[in-house]
Amino acid sequence: MAFWEPRGGSEYDAVVSTLGSCALHVLGAKLGLDTMATFVHDYAVEHALGWSTTDAFKVEAQAVADGLQHPIKLRKSWKKWRIDDVP
Repeated sequence: MAFWEPRGGSEYDAVVSTLGSCALHVLGAKLGLDTMATFVHDYAVEHALGWSTTDAFKVEAQAVADGLQHPIKLRKSWKKWRIDDVP
């Protein structure tokens, strides 16, 4: 939201719906489709009766990325896709 507030938020829904799914697709390519499917499933189950935040999702995604055979950092992807930095 920090990106959109100074711009009046007029394109927020269209861009988030489009780029949000693109960002998840890219994350899946980085993690591997099987790992991504397991991560998203487990994350959804974990938060099914509550709520979560973008920062919490990013922290958990990074934990998955750190556990890969060849760990990767996701910070550049978050920045490219305009997903706010974890404080």
